[in-house]
Amino acid sequence: MKKIFRYLKLYVYFVRNCLARELDYRLNFITNLIDSFLWFFISLVFFESIYSQVTTISGWTLYETLFLLGTAQIITSLYFILFINNLPRLQTYVSSGSLDFILIKPCDHQFFVSLRYFYLGGITNIIPAVFLLIYSLHHMNLVITFSQVITYILLVINGVLIGYAIWFIIMTLSIYVIKVSELHELFLSTLKFVEYPASIYKGIVRVILMYIVPLLTIANIPAQYVLGGISTRDILFSFLIMIVLMIICRTFWKISLKRYQSASS
Repeated sequence: MKKIFRYLKLYVYFVRNCLARELDYRLNFITNLIDSFLWFFISLVFFESIYSQVTTISGWTLYETLFLLGTAQIITSLYFILFINNLPRLQTYVSSGSLDFILIKPCDHQFFVSLRYFYLGGITNIIPAVFLLIYSLHHMNLVITFSQVITYILLVINGVLIGYAIWFIIMTLSIYVIKVSELHELFLSTLKFVEYPASIYKGIVRVILMYIVPLLTIANIPAQYVLGGISTRDILFSFLIMIVLMIICRTFWKISLKRYQSASS
């Protein structure tokens, strides 16, 4: 427990430093907020125009799809807030030799390279996403309980960790190969998949996105939980996926560091 509080205190220190720097650029924050609300209104117009022609798409109504979209936006925003200024730097740390200095720091090295920097601009995307959730629930006449809210938040965190593990594994490959920027960009582009219902994907694509690179579990599981279209087994399966990926992620990092240190010596 003492170790957890130590790292929480360290992370608060990281965030405070980053906020002090980013608040010097308040105009950027306001611009990002305006841009995010534009996304909110464009998404509404886009999906309402599609659903004006059909009642459902793969069993999903308009407001169910908007709820999924809001959930996906919250999760991807958390990726950007927590990791966009951190994980892509790993390649630079390796190529420049800066990783050597990180490895002598008296803290967990994965924690440091994952959470050293905080991106304030990502918060602006969460605000309209929450509006989208409320808007969708209102039109579906859905009232959710406190316990459902807590479970939903836990499933959102679970989705964030699934994506983080995949992303971190990709960036750890930079210890073995010179450039992983293409894989990094590919991962970011595939995050668009999480915004759409899993049921629209068929065949081998669905198998890959559900079980091999389980992006479809990231936002679909928490959204379907609230909408009542998922079983307890599927929820437990998503947590199992997260645990397995985090173990793989941690193990791969430890093995890769040993290789890096032996190569450096």
